[in-house]
This record gives sequence, structure tokens and C-alpha cells, in this order.
Amino acid sequence: MVHSAFLKKILSKIYRVLIPIKAYRIRRKQVINVVFVFSRVSMWKNDHLYREMSNHRRFNPMIAIVPDIMLNANLEDIIDECETFLKEKNYNYINPFIQDSSVSSLRQLHPDIIFYSRPYNAYPDGFRYEENYGSLFCYSHYGYHTIKESHIIDTRFINHVWQNYYENSDLMEETLQLWPHLKNIRVTGLPNTDSFWHNVESQWKSYPDAQCKIIWAPHFSVEAGWLNYSNFLDIAADFLKFAKANKSLQFAFKPHPLLKSSLYKHPNWGRDKTDKYYHEWATFDNCQLVEGDYIGLFMCSDAMIHDCSSFQVEYLHANKPVMFLMKDECIIDGLFQFGVKALGCHYKGKNMDDIEKFISNVVINGQDPKKAEREELIKDYLMP
Repeated sequence: MVHSAFLKKILSKIYRVLIPIKAYRIRRKQVINVVFVFSRVSMWKNDHLYREMSNHRRFNPMIAIVPDIMLNANLEDIIDECETFLKEKNYNYINPFIQDSSVSSLRQLHPDIIFYSRPYNAYPDGFRYEENYGSLFCYSHYGYHTIKESHIIDTRFINHVWQNYYENSDLMEETLQLWPHLKNIRVTGLPNTDSFWHNVESQWKSYPDAQCKIIWAPHFSVEAGWLNYSNFLDIAADFLKFAKANKSLQFAFKPHPLLKSSLYKHPNWGRDKTDKYYHEWATFDNCQLVEGDYIGLFMCSDAMIHDCSSFQVEYLHANKPVMFLMKDECIIDGLFQFGVKALGCHYKGKNMDDIEKFISNVVINGQDPKKAEREELIKDYLMP
């Protein structure tokens, strides 16, 4: 075990020293093979980057379905969901996890560059970065860099990345003040922003009686931990009851991908209660459940209520009223200034009374004093 750990450390150092040489050699190739790691539909944000590469003579992009074992869900269901999505989009993809697949490692795809979109290394054997040192790694975060936590910003994987893409120079400068050794940051904007500025189709089901379309997007952190955002346990029953009682409004339940598995393990929920709750959102007349792609849901909505850090920026593309449920005022202390500015564009709430007032006053009656603040942030940070 000691020898194994020592060898890993040596290989890691050698790899990082060789990154500039690898980059030089790859740039001289006529065709560059690129593999995008695809772990969940809702976390796929590289659509336009992939398509641009597909239309460029120097790139040969491919998508590899690689489930994130950190999701603690039924991996077969996740893989099936991914494959269905990729088929519908007509992507060039490979599923290494089908029966009789000959692919057991990304190395077998001969990638020059591998794109990852999560800062963790929670992938099956053969698909982790340290098992693919023959390639360069690019990191395009599936969300936005709002939380200044080393668990996200300064992981071992991040330190092996060739190019680590950031949204803006202000964010890069603040990151480098805290982690000056991160020399791989490149300010390019994130590919997920591109998705919001192209024509999108509505993902709302037909419901002619809808006066307003409202999203509720709860975070997964129902257990106390280093992330302590979720208000779900306090309002879950009341929010569903409120949605059912207000037939003139249409609601979409957009849970974090990890919420279901977190509830499965929770002593007061479990699998049966969780599945029944999700089913009610999926089947009630003026409600729907969205667990996959959501760009069309956001852009064709009228408001959102959430407690997810990445949505602090992401939903602002819609330029619609948004409420952040503050479980703890200390949340602000853990944000980059970019995140603080984004959160400043939100109305704040803590309970169902605050949510109902927000829906009544801001969403329905149009009393929206945050609109100018949202538009300024969109112009300064989000517009192409």
C-alpha cells in the first residue's frame, strides 16, 4: 500500500511536469481527439462547445457515458437516461457500460484531451483522471464558481488540469488571492452560458389555466455537513400542498440530482416516501417533475424559488424574479464576490409565508424592485 501511494505521487509529479510538452505536441496534430465525460443529463453543459468542435476540421469529439458513483443512485437507470438523451440529440457517443462492451478505460478511446465537468474524482475504475495520464484534462464546471471552498476549487483533480475555465477575470483574481498556486485558470466564460442565449423550446407541459409558471429547485444537503443549504425538510409537505391548492399557477419541481438519494438514506424519509413524493409532483394537474435538461424550463418560466448555489447565477439568464431560501445568513460568508452579487439579485426567504408573499406580490402582481439589479449583472457578466 505504501509503495502504491508513493508510485501515485511520483506519477502525479511527472504528469504535471509534462503538461506543457503534451500541449505542444497536441497543438501540432492535424486532428485532435476530444472525449467529453457525460455523467448525468442535468449536468451536461457542453452542448455548444461539442457542436462547434464537431463542425471544425481539427477536432474529433466524442462523448463517453461515465456515471458518477458519488450520486448514490441506481447507476443502470442513470446510464439509460444518458443514452436516451444522447440518441435523441444525435451525438457521437459511446456507452462503455453496456453488456459485452470492449471499452473498460478512456485510454482505449485514444483521447488527446478529456473534458470533465465535476471537481471530484468519483468515477469507476478506468475512467478517473489518474488512470488516463496519456491525455490532457480540461475542466468546465457544470455550475458556476460561487462557493469559495477548497472542496470545489482546489481538489487534487483540479491541480492536474491543463485548462480550468472561469467565468470572468474578477472571479479569477479573487480565486488566486486564496489559492495562488492555481496557474491553470483560463478566463473564457463557461460553455453552459451559451445554451441560454440560443433559441430554446419550452419544457413546460401544456396547462392552459396557468397564470404563472414557477420553479422550485431544492438542494440536496438535507443532512448537516460542509454544505448546509437545503430547506427541503422544513417546507416539502407545505410546498406540495400549496401547489395543489393554487390551480391558477403551474409548478415545476426541479430537485438537485443528489436529493433523491439523500432522502433515500434519511431516517424520516426512505425510498417509499421519497418515490411517492416525487410521483405526486410528476402527476398532479398543475405540477411536473423535471430531473434532466432544464434550459427550456428556466427560460420559459416566470419565477423560481431555490437554495442551490449554482442556480444563483444560472437562473439569472432568464431575467425573471427569483427567491433564495436562506437557511443560514452565514452562507454569504462562503461566497465569492461574484456569488454575493448574484445573490443580491434574489429576494430572500426562509419559510412558506415568505414564499407565498413572493409569489403574490412579486410574481403575480409584478412588484419587482430587483429587476434593474438583475439586468445590470446580466449585462456585466452574462451577455456574450
